[in-house]
Amino acid sequence: MSLKSLSLFSFPFIALCFTVANAATFNIRNNCPYTVWAAAVPGGGRQLDGGGTWDINVNPGTTGARIWGRTNCQFDGAGRGGCQTGDCGGLLQCQAYGAPPNTLAEFALNQFNNLDFFDISLVDGFNVPMEFSPTSGSCSRGIRCVADIIGQCPNELKAPGGCNNPCTVYKTDQYCCNSGTCSATDLSRFFKERGLAVNNFSGTLPPELGKLVNLEQLDIESCGLGGEIPLTFANLENLQKVRASDNAFTGKIPDFVGNNWTKLTSLRFEGNSFEGPIPSSLANLASLTSLILRNVLLTGILPSYITELHSLKRLDLSFNNLTGTIPSDMFMMGSLKYLFLGNNGLSGPIPNRTREILITMNLVGNNFTLNSSNIRLLPGLECLQRSFPCSRAAPRCTS
Repeated sequence: MSLKSLSLFSFPFIALCFTVANAATFNIRNNCPYTVWAAAVPGGGRQLDGGGTWDINVNPGTTGARIWGRTNCQFDGAGRGGCQTGDCGGLLQCQAYGAPPNTLAEFALNQFNNLDFFDISLVDGFNVPMEFSPTSGSCSRGIRCVADIIGQCPNELKAPGGCNNPCTVYKTDQYCCNSGTCSATDLSRFFKERGLAVNNFSGTLPPELGKLVNLEQLDIESCGLGGEIPLTFANLENLQKVRASDNAFTGKIPDFVGNNWTKLTSLRFEGNSFEGPIPSSLANLASLTSLILRNVLLTGILPSYITELHSLKRLDLSFNNLTGTIPSDMFMMGSLKYLFLGNNGLSGPIPNRTREILITMNLVGNNFTLNSSNIRLLPGLECLQRSFPCSRAAPRCTS
């Protein structure tokens, strides 16, 4: 029998689990800095201070099982009281599901082909971040829900200690989908848009995601995905923020990023394996305020059109293989505050004009030609040449 582990967590953890007869053992650990009253059906409940653990054994064939966390609870010596979130009828030892809002870990054992199924669900809203991971058997990939959902919760869904599911608040078919014929809503998208990041998926991005034409935010950071970005993603013309860092995406950055995603205000692709130059289509992103293409194996020159992205506040193109010179007007961009071009193969002179708005600039590890005006502008520029051993304590130059 494969093992499972569940973490109510704010950082990664390692849990030691074991098997008992033919049952599955769940190790529940509180990695949050505050007390959580863990609950399980079947299983009961237990108070877990920070770092506390609780093992429960679940019989094979169990279905409809849930594990969740409760917060801000008070119980008397008989185990009666109540919790602000996830309360189960005022009992420490839960015999029924908890009241919203609460983040749910759901599972069913020994189902089709004797497989176990598990998920993290926000059908009852959100109250604590959670990780649910198997620790033995053929399944080794876990799932997480760690987004700042409470901090970003829409006003109409806010609840003491958590964020409600819209069905809990409105109780209509539009949000509860009891008829089975409902469509996505802005409030359901709020949860969906925050549900993919920091997981352990494998394979490539499904082309079918290109059908989500109303999508405004896409967060697929650290998900274990690879391959090229599907051409169907050109349909996502309403995207405003994209975070796709720390995966294994390959190929060229698609031209449709600039030609179709023209509403983008933030684009973050760092830590991938793209190839080729910075696409010229990015010149169309007039609303872009943040462009992070750090460590993605880019080649070619720094395109001059970047200086025409007048809304850009942060630009990070460091740790690539860019060559050529810095466009003469780059340091004069009206909104640019943070510029990172370090560890490329840039050469030639450094522009000798800069605006006071520029707060941080990192140009280390290139092949620039220095002159006296450069030194007056930015003292300590020796570290901008690859042959000079830069101090680890001072890798950045500021205006």
